[in-house]
Amino acid sequence: MQLVKNFRGILVFFLIMATILIVLWFLIDHGYLRFNYPSRMKYPIWGIDVSHHQGKIDWHKVKSENIQFVYVKATEGGNFKDPSFIENWDGAKKEGMKVGAYHFFTLCRPVKEQINNFISNVPVQEDALPPVLDLEFMGNCKNSPTQVSLPSDIQVFIAALRSRFGKEPVLYVTYEFYEAHLKSTSIGQNHIWIRSIFGTPPETPNWIIWQFANHGRLQGIEVPVDLNVYNF
Repeated sequence: MQLVKNFRGILVFFLIMATILIVLWFLIDHGYLRFNYPSRMKYPIWGIDVSHHQGKIDWHKVKSENIQFVYVKATEGGNFKDPSFIENWDGAKKEGMKVGAYHFFTLCRPVKEQINNFISNVPVQEDALPPVLDLEFMGNCKNSPTQVSLPSDIQVFIAALRSRFGKEPVLYVTYEFYEAHLKSTSIGQNHIWIRSIFGTPPETPNWIIWQFANHGRLQGIEVPVDLNVYNF
């Protein structure tokens, strides 16, 4: 009987722990709980980045959350154009938020195709934020670029963006991508937008934007959204 009681006790314990983990996962996955809560005093300039995955956005409500800048996905790879790009770009601008566009870099498409895709779909506007090149492994193709070819392609992309938009591009990177392909090159000195959702990023790389959450919640957006602060 004692063995049965012990087994039941262990079973109840694991059921309780499983329930707690499920609840925590739900809260984190749906944006009700996150790992980072940056001080508005230290980081007063907050922003978001969005794509068609956020669905229809009520930009007036987003503005009421004291969001000051928005990066909108424009393109990906050689031919994908985000179907919500123009709507999101115009909607955020109408509410007085600073707006910029980003391109998700695909490792298996020629760099010239990707440059043409971005610059042919993004308007050149003097008041726009600098263009962003999104560099990460997540959601990318299986091609494994070499240490020689990838930095060269990134440099070509940066030069094309600088020439087209007249502003210094920003590189959105994960730690993994930065360590693997940028840290040991001169590209690592460019303006960096670092993704760090589990803690405050270190001083290096020298970042100007910090994505501190990938499942934030805001009025005006029904699904979780990426949250960022500007470092100045």
